[in-house]
Amino acid sequence: MAIFPSREADVAALASDIIHGLSTYTEDFPASPVTPDALHTALQAYVTAREEAVASQGLTADAFNVKDEALDNLTDAMRAVLRYAEDHTKYNDGKLKLLGWGSRKSPKPLQAPGQVRTLEVKRQGKGWVYLDWKDPTEGGSVAAYRIQCSHPEEGLWKDVGMAVETESLLTNQERGTDLHYHIIAVNKSGEGEPSNIVRVLL
Repeated sequence: MAIFPSREADVAALASDIIHGLSTYTEDFPASPVTPDALHTALQAYVTAREEAVASQGLTADAFNVKDEALDNLTDAMRAVLRYAEDHTKYNDGKLKLLGWGSRKSPKPLQAPGQVRTLEVKRQGKGWVYLDWKDPTEGGSVAAYRIQCSHPEEGLWKDVGMAVETESLLTNQERGTDLHYHIIAVNKSGEGEPSNIVRVLL
């Protein structure tokens, strides 16, 4: 069957498709467990919380906790609508596509992701750094991103974080020394080539 997205940007895009489908094709989906207005409210709550979390530069964890809770509420509502739509249409692919969804499909072998692109340091402060990067253009879909750090003189990379979006705030980082960071995309089939390296002195 269609796979629910893992990246936050893709979740938000699917939510918009579902809202449009429910609002436009009311006769096809007459008894959705979540109304388009309620789903729109959940989407806006997530978007607002995400913007506030980014604007805070991560100086507190509270903003990101609020964002994550809003995302959970949004995905719960979306999944309820999609389960209803699948049951109601008996997995009719044409009707499910009205919501940006799809019917059951034969599984295809999953490839390992490609190389993460354009890693950048967007912001940094005392003991923290905010990284941003772009999705791979090749390979299989990305399940998560492994964030690794290294001391240049040691040359050994260690995991310092995981992300499902193409950005991450790292706190409690070592201060007063050069640090190198790179990103690796991963999924169930393996991992891609490391991204470019960025140098940070916190």
